[in-house]
Amino acid sequence: MKSLLLFLIFFGLIQNSFGQVTGKFVTEKDQPIPFATVLLLNPVDSSLVKGSLTSETGEFKIENIPARSYLLRFTGVGFKTWTSQIFEISNTEMTLNFATLMILEDTRQLGEVVIKAEKPLFEQKIEGMVVNVENSILTKGSSALSVLERSPGVIIDHRNNSISLNGKDGVMVMINGKLMRMALSQVVTLLNGTSANDIEKIELLTSPPSRYDADGNAGLINIIMKKNKDQGMSGSVSLTGGYGYREKGVAGFNLSKNTGKISTYGSYSFSHDRTYSYMFIRSTQNMPVLGGQLDVIDYDTTRSTHNNHNATAGLDYKINSKVTLGGNIIYNASGSSSISGTHATYNVLPDSLLTFNGQITGTNHWKNFTSSLYLEKEMKAGEKVNFDLDYLHFKNNNPSQVNSSFLNANGTKAGTNDSLFSPNQQGFAATAIQVGVLKSDYSKQISKKIKIETGLKQTYSEGKSLSGIESLIDGKWVNRSETSNQINMKESISAGYISFSALPEPSINLNFGARFEYSHTHMADPKKGENSIDRRLGKLFPSVSFSKKFNVNNELQLSYSKRISRPSYTDLASYVSYSDPTAVYTGIQIWRAMFPQ
Repeated sequence: MKSLLLFLIFFGLIQNSFGQVTGKFVTEKDQPIPFATVLLLNPVDSSLVKGSLTSETGEFKIENIPARSYLLRFTGVGFKTWTSQIFEISNTEMTLNFATLMILEDTRQLGEVVIKAEKPLFEQKIEGMVVNVENSILTKGSSALSVLERSPGVIIDHRNNSISLNGKDGVMVMINGKLMRMALSQVVTLLNGTSANDIEKIELLTSPPSRYDADGNAGLINIIMKKNKDQGMSGSVSLTGGYGYREKGVAGFNLSKNTGKISTYGSYSFSHDRTYSYMFIRSTQNMPVLGGQLDVIDYDTTRSTHNNHNATAGLDYKINSKVTLGGNIIYNASGSSSISGTHATYNVLPDSLLTFNGQITGTNHWKNFTSSLYLEKEMKAGEKVNFDLDYLHFKNNNPSQVNSSFLNANGTKAGTNDSLFSPNQQGFAATAIQVGVLKSDYSKQISKKIKIETGLKQTYSEGKSLSGIESLIDGKWVNRSETSNQINMKESISAGYISFSALPEPSINLNFGARFEYSHTHMADPKKGENSIDRRLGKLFPSVSFSKKFNVNNELQLSYSKRISRPSYTDLASYVSYSDPTAVYTGIQIWRAMFPQ
């Protein structure tokens, strides 16, 4: 019976202390205040913890809040700013409802009127939410990941390095409109080392229009970096530090020069972070294959060190008043090491017991290089065409080692050295991916009320990956052929789209369009001659959105878009990730694209 545990993969539910704050804001006339900004602040320094917008009915909800003290602040155009007293979210009181709060209108009389345009921190648009980072003092000194974590609907899982949007997984991340074709865990690492001081805005696109890729179940996160719009030279140096479990900090600089005709820019940042995490899993489930009920108790502690380098350089050249040529390069490198200790008990009732003690040591080194060229030409007033050429090269190396012991109910060793019960195991995994993208977009303002956009895109990818597990037997590392895997992959995606924007009335905005994508994926193991996969898929992805503005405080928005959730290159690639020697995770080559409902 014990040997059957070798094939068991279990999942646990981590119980965290997170709460939520709810309420409703109304005017003196008991009218709801829609699309106003609600901020959750740290009472010590008034720094931003999380934010949200009120709904059409004036209601708000801020979720996934750790247990501690907070302030709540309301800001809205034409209304006085309101700040609550300090309140506390505790382990016993996880939900706080402010009920209905009345906000006074701002009726101050000014002797002199100075008009100054300033965007709110959170801005609701028909395709999603926009976080205006550039001019917000609340985001200064933060990382891009921290700003995302404070944004409405965004949840960052730091243990698994994943991002969800509005409760959905499958988020795709873009920088300046270009997809980051890396594993989401590596994108999280990249964003953690990117300073918010270099960001103009973040778009949380839950209903992306047709000009964007159809990939992404939950939608797209588009991070727009700053560009120097003023003539002359400018630069900045930033340094932030902190101490949690251990030291952490980010240091960086950026420099730009704009002569009007030529604009150059560059930046570099280095981040260092040492972290600690603890996980407890208690799982009880009926397992007929094991002959009874399985009870699992698992304790995990992980200590990690992360070092990240991010560098960018670019140039924009105005050939004339209507033609601009430009390009940029982005280089990211990350190195991390971790040590995890695990103690787990597997109890198959009524009589079988297996205890696991292990230490997992792993390193992860990856490099990402992206280069881009673009040409933008304004043909006539309201008519423009763009050409983009991108190249990405990604390389990852992820070795790990496990020292472990399995004991039975009598306290004696279970299993043999020539099996996966061996006390010494090591995994190896290496991946290299190259991606080329050619894209063209055309837009024309047909009339004051109608705009058309259309474009073509071709993406070609090629990847190679190698992974496996070795056991230490009689002083020698022996490759376990049943775990070894080598995958070569080639994929091409062809896409075309067309979309229309119409303003039948000043208060009505209508957008509709369609995108067609055709993909061809081929995967094979060149050594074994196995796992040969050849897939072809063509699909149409319609999208439509409608908005009606009734007055300055009330607007109706409706949208629909069809999406696809493709497995990432690392999901399909060959890799090894340990939970313990009875739970080994790897890529699934037969994983197909999904169409979320």
